[in-house]
Amino acid sequence: MLRHFFSFLSHLQLTEEESNATLQYVLDKYDQVELKVMGQPVSIYGMRLTYDDEEELNIHFKYVDNTQQDVIQNCVFVIYHRSNECELIQTICNTFLPITPRPLLKRNDLRVCSDNDVQLVEMKEFVKELRTEATPSTTSTSVTEVEHVDETTVTKA
Repeated sequence: MLRHFFSFLSHLQLTEEESNATLQYVLDKYDQVELKVMGQPVSIYGMRLTYDDEEELNIHFKYVDNTQQDVIQNCVFVIYHRSNECELIQTICNTFLPITPRPLLKRNDLRVCSDNDVQLVEMKEFVKELRTEATPSTTSTSVTEVEHVDETTVTKA
């Protein structure tokens, strides 16, 4: 079954120009909803994954936040395209440090529709959409919401 799935999946490395243009596109979309990404993205590269009528663009970069004690984070902007639907943009970041002096770059997901309307997507709404799109099967599946809590943001008395 897994081999069958991968037969429909194709991936292609994006050119440097495509990667930079897509990165700028995402940065502009976050800027439109006043969630500007400060700092400097470096080491940018991208991948295009396609399967059936879906396309996924992954823009990988290292994010340096240009503050004291720079934290270099590994981040990915993931852009999901489906036929006749709004696109979804997600931000995923991590770092090699066990505890960071600041939280990782975290942005709400964005929905961008054909009329160039940019909307913030709440996690509960995104999970609800996933549940609605799931096809019924004989096995049960559950979706659990997970919220990242950064230890550096906890105040100790």
